[in-house]
Amino acid sequence: MLNLPWTIMDAMNPFAPCFFGATTWGKAKTLCAGAILTPGRRTVSEALRVMGLGESQQYA
Repeated sequence: MLNLPWTIMDAMNPFAPCFFGATTWGKAKTLCAGAILTPGRRTVSEALRVMGLGESQQYA
C-alpha cells in the first residue's frame, strides 16, 4: 500500500469515487505519484519505472 503525505491525499481524495474498488484506487494513486516524480516525458511506463514497478505484471 502506498502511503502519500496528507497534503497530496487531500488533493486526490475528491477523485476517489471515480474509481471502482480499492485496488483500482490504489493503482491510480501509484500512477499519480509516479507521474509527479517522473522527469521528462510522463508516460505510464515511466511512472511505473520511477515507482519501482517497471517489471510488475499486476498493471495491465
